[in-house]
Amino acid sequence: MTSINCSPAPSSLADGDDLFRVATLTPIGRAAVSVVGVSGTQAKAALCSCWTRSDGGRSPFFDAEWSLEFASRPFFGRFHFKELDDVADEVVLWWRAPTAFELNCHGGVLASKRIVDFFVKAGARCVPGVEWNRLFSSLEAEHAGIVSHASSDPSLDALFFDAADELIAMTTTEVTARIACSQPNAWRRWFGKLAKAATLGDIRLLVAMVDEVLKSFLGGHLVVPFIVTLCGSPNVGKSSLLNAILGYKRALASPSPGTTLDLVGAPFTYGGWNYLFVDTAGFRETNVALERLGIESAREGQTRADVVLEVYDPTVSRLEQARVLQRFKHDSDQTTRQVVLKVLNKCDLPQKEWFPDWNAETIRETTMVSAREGDGLSALLADIYRETVALEPDFDEMRRPFWWSDAQVAYLRLLRENALHGNLEFISSRLSSFLT
Repeated sequence: MTSINCSPAPSSLADGDDLFRVATLTPIGRAAVSVVGVSGTQAKAALCSCWTRSDGGRSPFFDAEWSLEFASRPFFGRFHFKELDDVADEVVLWWRAPTAFELNCHGGVLASKRIVDFFVKAGARCVPGVEWNRLFSSLEAEHAGIVSHASSDPSLDALFFDAADELIAMTTTEVTARIACSQPNAWRRWFGKLAKAATLGDIRLLVAMVDEVLKSFLGGHLVVPFIVTLCGSPNVGKSSLLNAILGYKRALASPSPGTTLDLVGAPFTYGGWNYLFVDTAGFRETNVALERLGIESAREGQTRADVVLEVYDPTVSRLEQARVLQRFKHDSDQTTRQVVLKVLNKCDLPQKEWFPDWNAETIRETTMVSAREGDGLSALLADIYRETVALEPDFDEMRRPFWWSDAQVAYLRLLRENALHGNLEFISSRLSSFLT
């Protein structure tokens, strides 16, 4: 973990007091989540004066002795600054060792600096992150076998536990950061259940458990946005729709066909998850070389999309627009799951201006919106969310393990293959330490 110095000026860990120390452990302003470390016999008492659960209640760790359960469990709550009119920052707290804590707060200078300043005022000495990590390492050594990750396979540490720190640092919203923080615990529970199934010789359960995790794609989107691509004929209002969703003018909208000649992307956050909306060139036959390049880019852009919004204009024949969309649909194999949503724009126009083949029956499969008036945008965003994040509504996202790297997928498939071949000893030997 990269570390930086914090202010006030750092002091040595060898100053002879009770090692009440605070340090910033991540580069300020460069990560979605900043990590602050605090240690010493006074650390817990200082936290008691400023930390509450998210609902304002008293956190259970205040009245408990440190244990393995607490070492691997994230606590979600608020850090209160009474001297700042009780402004509260949302902070994820980890009780890493009996006298050592890590606080994950919002990235940026202000949030982490306020927390560091609080502990300095409480009597802690601000030290460089590398020195705090050295102190924490000595605490780990003192409690060897308790703080360490419960795994007999070093690759499991690298793939599923150590990698979680990097995942947390890359997340950019509270929702994704909370899920990322929950992953070490979720994987430990899951590996424990897998080890139990191997011990019982339940191959069917083993395979089903691995398949259930492998089929979920949400973990990859904790840091990589869902791509939503807008496609359609010229002048159906794709650029205007993108601007309406974003709330500002990102794409150039014009009544002249061929205005958008390149892919225009803009980030957007909805429901705590990140999306990248991409506007594309309108599909049509043209002899203009530059516009043809733009249309080809739009076709290729479809293959990378998680969601394709097929945007229609009610004043133009539905059948003709559908023919154009089919004509320019990219013919390469779509290897990832993709959803296509039909969107009817310009629904604020009087019905008498609509083309005859738009009627109650044909609009039933579309989401009706008006980019100009802003109508229907909430429903459209809800449709996109339903087809991406909310596809698995029955699981507890804070307890479910998610894979987020190809290496994790390869390891899970290795476990699956060994289960299918009845090599349960292989699985048991790697996961035995997860059994409780």
